[in-house]
Order: sequence, then structure tokens, then C-alpha cells
Amino acid sequence: MSLDIIIDLGDSFAKTDSAEAVSYYKQGLYITQLKDYKLYTESITKKLYDFYTLRKDTSKAFFYSQQLLMLHEEEEKVENSSGIDFIEYALKDQELEAAEVQSRYELRFLFLAVFICVLMVVILVILWRNWKQLRKTSGALRLQFEQSESTMEALDVMNKDYSRLIKIVAHDLRNPISAISTISGMLHPDENLPADMKELMGLVQVSSKNSLDLINELLETDFDQQQKIKTEEINPDELLQQCVSLLSFRAQDKSQQLILNSNVQVKIKGDAEKLWRVMNNLIVNAIKFSPEGAAIHIGSTHVEDKLLISVNDAGLGIPDDIRNKIFDPFTSARRIGTQGEQPFGLGLYISKQIIEAHNGRIWFESQSGQGTTFYVELPVLT
Repeated sequence: MSLDIIIDLGDSFAKTDSAEAVSYYKQGLYITQLKDYKLYTESITKKLYDFYTLRKDTSKAFFYSQQLLMLHEEEEKVENSSGIDFIEYALKDQELEAAEVQSRYELRFLFLAVFICVLMVVILVILWRNWKQLRKTSGALRLQFEQSESTMEALDVMNKDYSRLIKIVAHDLRNPISAISTISGMLHPDENLPADMKELMGLVQVSSKNSLDLINELLETDFDQQQKIKTEEINPDELLQQCVSLLSFRAQDKSQQLILNSNVQVKIKGDAEKLWRVMNNLIVNAIKFSPEGAAIHIGSTHVEDKLLISVNDAGLGIPDDIRNKIFDPFTSARRIGTQGEQPFGLGLYISKQIIEAHNGRIWFESQSGQGTTFYVELPVLT
């Protein structure tokens, strides 16, 4: 095939570029002599002979005529000695080469087909294993979901039991506290009482009233519902002053001092009784977990459109392992106060619900053994 192309190129340049044509003919002649292709050697030699004869180059035409004669003589000798058809032999040789080329292509195609088959098997195995793993994972997730449903049902039952218990206890406490409120209300207006006793009776009456309000709310409220608040304008300075005045007697029992630093001159909107309860819980906790003779600082600042209230103590601090539990209802993160005061695990939970119902937030900063600061942030009226 290559020789045919070379001969065709020589023929195409024979009329336009004689030097290029001769170059192709000689290249083809070299290949035929190298490969010993007698038939092609004779054909190309004749073309060169005709080419130089046409151009009347007698010396070169004579040279190639001699080559043609030698080729004919050799062909006759081969035919006489072996009886082999040289042309048929050359054709068979070409057919053999073509068969070898086709065999190589078929072998490569076979290798490619085998590789594709192996790749498909590997992909199928991977897909099958992934399918098995997916089924196993799906079964595990289904089991986990069923266990979660059972746990949620159990927690719901437990929550209802706790709610029922709280209402029973609150109901039982209402009568004795009502009696305290009634007695203090009867004694408070008595003109024969000393001034300090009248003040104490007033504080007892306020405390008992607040306790009754808390009990009534516990009886009316479900713990899985949001807090319902009454909105009114509140002066936070007055609210904090009332809390500090009321709880200062309790702090004096441990020789502690409540220090109030509040002069913000802003108003907030919300439920005064509920916010008083939050402040009361935070200050009572500070008293409970501070040592005897400690100072407890209560302050407020106005930051942009927010009121920031802080209650700082130098008490026990909150360990790292219970920090994420102290706002939970009936939390297990309860600790006894510095003088054996018993915790109940509801104060901070109720405080958090109240603050969030007022579109605020509550958080703390603490170091174990070095005290705690609780912060309450509330929006102010503009």
C-alpha cells in the first residue's frame, strides 16, 4: 500500500515537477530493493526508464534499461530453477502482512472487550455492596426512630407526671400561705405596732402575695406551653429596688450585703410580677450559693435599645459539667447552698421561660469556686 502511494505521488508530479517525481520513484525503488519486491522493482524501474527516455536523457535511460534487463534475467533464472510464480508469491506476502495487521487489531479489540467486562463486574460488585450497606443503614435508622418514638412517649408521660405533682404540691401550699397573707394583712394596719414591725409585716404580706400568685400560676399553667404575659410599662430601677429591699433581710441572715447600682432612666414593657420573680430567683440564688459575709452586686445598664441587668456573686461558681443543664426543668444539676439550702430545680427554668416570653435572653458567666454573673437582656421602650 505504501509503495502504491509513493508511485502515485511520483506519477502526479511527473508532469509538473520532474525532480520531485524522480525523488518519489527512487524512494520507492529503494524500498523495493530493500524488501526484495521484484514486481514493484520492475514497475518503478520501467517508469524511470520511460521518464528519462521522454526527456531524451540517453545515459540515464540506458542505465535503467540495463536494470530492466537484469531484472528479467533474474526472473527467468528463478522461474527456471524453482518454478515459483514470483507475482503470486509477492501477492501472498502482502496478504500475509495484511492478515497480521488485522490479527493485531482483533487482539487489541479483544483486550479492550475483556477490560470493559472486568470493569462492569467491578462496578456491579460495588453497587451490590452499597445496596447491602444501604439496607443495613436503613434498618438501623428505622430501629433508632422507633426507639426515639418510645423515648418521646416515655418523656411525655414523665412530663405529665411532674406537672401533676407540681399542681398537687402547689394546691397543698396555697392554704397555709393564704393564712400567712391574711394574718399579715390584718396586723399590718395596726397602729400599735412599732415601725420596724409594720415594715416587716408589709414585707411578709408582699412575699405571701407573690407566693400565692406563683402557686396560682403553677395551678393554671402547663409546662409545655409558652408563658402568657400581661404588658405594662415598668420602671426597671423601681423593680430592682423593690427586689433588693425585700431580699435584704434574707441576705442579713448570712451577713451578706446586697449592693444595687441602677440608674438607667428607661422603661420596659412587660409583666411586672413575672419579671420581679426572675430578679427574685437570681438574687436568691446568689444569696444561697455565696459564703457568709459576701457582697452581691446587682446592676443595670442601657446598651443601645436593650436593658442589661446583671447579678454578680462571689460564691461557688458553676462547674463545666452542669452548665448546659441548669436551665432545664427539674434539672439534675442541683446543688446545696453554702448553709445547706435545698434547691428545687425550677427557678432558672421558669426565669428563662419568662425572659424569652418578653423577647429577651438570659445567660451567665462563671468560674468554679470564683463566683457567677447572670445577665438578663430585655428590649426597652423607644
